[in-house]
Amino acid sequence: MMSVWLFYLLKASVCMAVFYAFYRVVLSKSSFHQWNRVFLLGAIAASLAIPLLTLPYWQANEPMRYSRDLVWQTQNLLNDSANTNKTTNKPSLVLILLSVVYGVGVLVAGFRFLQNLRKVRALIRSHHQQPNGKFIWIETNTVPTSSFFHYIFINRKNLSEEELAQVIRHEQAHSKAWHSFDIMFLCVLNILFWFNPLIHIIRKTIEELHEYMVDAIVVQHSSIPQYSRLLLQLATKPSAIQLTSSFAKIQLKKRIIMLNKTKTNHMKKLKFLFAAPLAVCLIAIFASASQAQQRADLIGQWKGVDVVAKALKPDATMNPMVFTQNKELHQASSYQLKKDGFFTMKNPVSNESGKWQLSGDYLQIGNEKMKVTKLANGQLSLVVYVSLKTGKAAKDKASADFELTYKYAKK
Repeated sequence: MMSVWLFYLLKASVCMAVFYAFYRVVLSKSSFHQWNRVFLLGAIAASLAIPLLTLPYWQANEPMRYSRDLVWQTQNLLNDSANTNKTTNKPSLVLILLSVVYGVGVLVAGFRFLQNLRKVRALIRSHHQQPNGKFIWIETNTVPTSSFFHYIFINRKNLSEEELAQVIRHEQAHSKAWHSFDIMFLCVLNILFWFNPLIHIIRKTIEELHEYMVDAIVVQHSSIPQYSRLLLQLATKPSAIQLTSSFAKIQLKKRIIMLNKTKTNHMKKLKFLFAAPLAVCLIAIFASASQAQQRADLIGQWKGVDVVAKALKPDATMNPMVFTQNKELHQASSYQLKKDGFFTMKNPVSNESGKWQLSGDYLQIGNEKMKVTKLANGQLSLVVYVSLKTGKAAKDKASADFELTYKYAKK
């Protein structure tokens, strides 16, 4: 299980790197800060989802064919071999070490995150809270003026009333745009991907976008030179807590340059459309990789464990004796799926051999095809929908009377 998780983290990290490279090359120089923010957050979400996808297997409207009638002897895919090497499923020393290192890293990153949460909680609890509309103001001298969701931490030191109003307006803009949500999401992501420095880079980039967006809002109520002087003045304030949005948290030079930059032509928003084919390519690559991994997981010896029947229609009934016989036959059956695409099957009734293949969600052994609903931790579940009228597999679930799930365990 850990090897699957580590492989998933690696694939997700590669997707993030590709999307971020696209952002840097194509989008980063534009003034579409909100669009860029949405793109980066969407790219992270897509990177987390893409490795979980598999390409569907499209068939030409033909029903699944089965060579055997449903005398409840549809002993479809099992596996076994007398020469099974029982050590093949044991994790290697390298995998164990990687798992331990990863686990320690998660604990350390998680502890740091909790420490920062405690700091924010302590700051809120140790100061007087003043409700102000949708916000709660908290005056303090220990941190610079900053925000955490609807909490606004106010540091009045060396600020005139006009300057303080600008700073508060800045932090309220952060709060209204839910920028704290972005930061919390990236902090949690950093716990899972603590080994990936790109997470830190993406977080810094998104925080820069936060400041660009809010700066643009604040200068609508003051001149750019005046606001720039305020940025420089607050640059020497004590550092903010990592989980908060702070007025002078991001490099001032970049922010001042962005304030004076000419706005990007709106037609250039079309560049965002190029992300779609990029996502399609990543899906094609990693869906294929997932399919290859699933095929690799199927190779080996499998033994029938159980058969579960689920009635799909109120009047669907079956002969208990026949079902029991089918289950016993399934449990006495075994399959060996070989790397070269051939299989051998043994049971008390007969022995068979032939070719097998995995197509999308369907595993085909010889002329028999069943849907794979589980393939993990040395367990395999295959489903077939059965019609009592024909005694054979139904075309789809809607026309079936029963759903049969055949369960297997890897030896």
